Amino acid sequence: MKTLTTPLAVLLMFMQTAAAYSQQHAPVANNPQNNKPTPAYLPGVIIANVKPAYRLYCKINGIDADALKPVANELGVISIKKRFPQILPPAASVNERGEKLADLSLMYVVNIPEQSDVKNAIKRLLTTGIFEYAEPSYIAQPLYVPNDPSIPKEWFHRKIHAFEAWDCEKGDTNVVVGIVDSGFDVFNPDLSGNIKYNYNDPIDGFDNDSDGYVDNYYGWDATDSGYDVTGHNVYSGTDSINSDIHGGPVASIVCGTADNHLFGAGVGFKCKCLPIKASPDSDFHIITAGYEGIIYAVEHGCQIVNCSWGDTSYSAAEQSIIDYITSTYDVLIVASAGNNSDTTIYYPASYNNVLSVTGTDSNDRHVYEYNSLVDISAPALHIYISGTYFGAYDESPMAWGNGTSDAAPIVSGCAAIVRSHFPAMTMQQVGERLKATADNIDTIPNNAPYIGGMGTGRVNLFSAVDSLCTLVNAPVMTSEPALVLFPNPASNKILLNITAPAENKMSLSLINMEGQLLLTFPQKPLGKGLNQMEIDVSGLAEGIYCFRMLMDNVLVHKNIVIAR
Repeated sequence: MKTLTTPLAVLLMFMQTAAAYSQQHAPVANNPQNNKPTPAYLPGVIIANVKPAYRLYCKINGIDADALKPVANELGVISIKKRFPQILPPAASVNERGEKLADLSLMYVVNIPEQSDVKNAIKRLLTTGIFEYAEPSYIAQPLYVPNDPSIPKEWFHRKIHAFEAWDCEKGDTNVVVGIVDSGFDVFNPDLSGNIKYNYNDPIDGFDNDSDGYVDNYYGWDATDSGYDVTGHNVYSGTDSINSDIHGGPVASIVCGTADNHLFGAGVGFKCKCLPIKASPDSDFHIITAGYEGIIYAVEHGCQIVNCSWGDTSYSAAEQSIIDYITSTYDVLIVASAGNNSDTTIYYPASYNNVLSVTGTDSNDRHVYEYNSLVDISAPALHIYISGTYFGAYDESPMAWGNGTSDAAPIVSGCAAIVRSHFPAMTMQQVGERLKATADNIDTIPNNAPYIGGMGTGRVNLFSAVDSLCTLVNAPVMTSEPALVLFPNPASNKILLNITAPAENKMSLSLINMEGQLLLTFPQKPLGKGLNQMEIDVSGLAEGIYCFRMLMDNVLVHKNIVIAR
């Protein structure tokens, strides 16, 4: 997890992509046999962030700046509206941990004609001087490959020692995992018992709880299509396709109901899931509203958000959204690292403040993405799952799947159990706990080429929970090594704010996104509390890099963007 306290279309490759996307923007099949995917983005949509100096010109449905008007007319702009109108500017510059608070109140969605050249339009918008950045609205894709039903047992529970862990902790119904995905069948009998229903807003056509969402009883469709997560149009009363071919299996791994004599059991056992649909009804094997979905999840009480999808394009807007969420809410974001079986960097998994999960087989052999930004490994081959397929629920909806889309929800379920057992822990500490107690798999002969790219090891739920069971009277760890970089993005110099829980020594290095070591800094003694260090990065080319800090056997990752 690249945090302050620490650290493509793989679904149904035989299915057609949505006709609305041109060949230029079509998702590319992604599995271990394919080449790296081409980043895809929505036609006619630009994400732009206004500079704070122009805040007074900003309205919910427009930007009243003279410099923008001629460019908007030239581009044929259809609309300019705030991406998150419900989010206000932060009241302070930093939170209680000293982390800079992200401001999403200046982020806009600019709609232009679909046939327009998006990248040229971005260049024209940037010439106005109003925007900090402008970029395409990238499409992410689920990182999962389903197959025919054939596997009779959920072997991954034994591998991560879930049975032993459940003897100690079966979960808390107040701990909720947000499933931001393609949606799932909320009437599936093995999932319906573990949904976090919003009893304050029943289905009646009114926003009974005044949260800005009408009839979000089961969850929400973040694509703003007028459909809820069940595939039912809440405005016209007509049915749409059921789109849980991916979200259903993901949900079943986290929160399939246990002890009901039906199908399998979710890792989270008694913990709840909140379904958030982020796929359009026209094409349920792509993700177009993932970050809107994450915002909905945290605003509605999710302590963990599972993102079994990804894209290879870095987005400043997406990193800002992640920063806002993790600095404002006590939440752990868990994401799939990718399925290419190479060092490709996927997002959101590789963003700061996200727990990146890669995959292993039943013998702990590495099978999927490996890079220095991966935090932890989990089972990802022949994962036994239950769900709804091709829009129809039947009497035996069990199948097996492959991919880090399966590995991520295993870790999300583990995080839910650990948080249930030790509610005084922050979610960042929960993520660190899972990493620290993972089983080392570097010694597996097959894994030698991937050492340093599989995270701290394969998750072990019993180790994470058992030590807490035997140390119930131990004090809660309230302080860990922390690293804050400012400014980020940077151009020439970076200030490192390093917090040490006690007097200690620190080792610091800088790597690129391929995991190559670029710089090693002399070991530095640190005093207890805040320490500062300035580094000159003027010699580095533009791009994304990662600082790695080792202090008292705790490894902290922090990404830095160099832009000029």
